Amino acid sequence: MTCIVEESNPFPNISWIKLDDPKKVFPSGANLNLNDAAPGDEGKYRCIAENGVGGQIVSRTARVEVQRK
Repeated sequence: MTCIVEESNPFPNISWIKLDDPKKVFPSGANLNLNDAAPGDEGKYRCIAENGVGGQIVSRTARVEVQRK
């Protein structure tokens, strides 16, 4: 998944959080990559952008489903 920031000066740091488990923060930048996704990775995720000037910008929720073989 990709988080797109349309305007920000300075450009923000982008991270992802799993809403079901707020301790899971992915400081991966604009792209959330879940390599070798497992059933435990299923859930709702949200992109968070912070530039240190304004408040925190939070995206809509994205739902990840893992297909089993």
